[in-house]
Amino acid sequence: MAIPEKATIDKFEEIYPLLKEFQPSISKERWMNLFSYSFSGNENYCGYYLKEGNEIAGFLGLVFSKRIINGKEENICNTSTWVVKEKYRDRSLELLYPVLELENHTIVCHTPNSRVNEIYKKLNFKNLETRTRILLPIFNPFAKKELRFFYGNEIENEIADDKNLSKILNEHKKYNCFYLFLKTDEGKCLIVYTKVKRKKLPCTNIHFISNPELFVKYLSQIKREITGRNKILFIFFDERFTNNKKIPFSLSCKRKIPKKFKSNSLLEKDIDNLCSELILLDI
Repeated sequence: MAIPEKATIDKFEEIYPLLKEFQPSISKERWMNLFSYSFSGNENYCGYYLKEGNEIAGFLGLVFSKRIINGKEENICNTSTWVVKEKYRDRSLELLYPVLELENHTIVCHTPNSRVNEIYKKLNFKNLETRTRILLPIFNPFAKKELRFFYGNEIENEIADDKNLSKILNEHKKYNCFYLFLKTDEGKCLIVYTKVKRKKLPCTNIHFISNPELFVKYLSQIKREITGRNKILFIFFDERFTNNKKIPFSLSCKRKIPKKFKSNSLLEKDIDNLCSELILLDI
């Protein structure tokens, strides 16, 4: 019986048919992102795969990164695309066991299904997120203060002295990410988001907010800027991004399946959605 092997970029063509069968709506180019991402983890592999004879039986993607969180460098492993052919399902956990043995890593799963959720619960993973906040296209008429928003090269200039924000910007440039930067006398805030469709409606999904307090204070202006510039209706983000604060003109929706994580050094509020399959696969 074969044991799980580390997946590297040279194995992509061999593993790709399994990925295509699992989710044909995702293009080959986007699947390739899981094998050749530009994040700063030191690992030289991107997951594990099972092979029986000449057949790829299963795959578990891993997205490694190094992040500065609370002033300390943290190793993050975002799991992705845990898929095993039906006749080999009894071997699914073999793909996960090496991940659980990682030292000094926070392990995160942003897209568990119900079966994966049950497995993670038994392995003492905690809930990372149980609710999604949806900003409605309704604006506060009393939010009069005009703000200056920055885009493109302007953002690079404004954050040049902030190594952490510069690193985030540089590592996500090659993907379908969009950026909004706000600077006031009270501070600065970088927002990273992607464009998505929810029930065929154009929306944005926010993955990172560098300054939650500033974001909440000027939410109406930020919302107007993002919806107007991108011609979308709704803005989605995980509620932990704003410390579960009440947000006017919005809805709080319970996730059908919570995101999961396991960490010895980070809390839920410390973890964002960057350097993950949400970015690489544009989902």
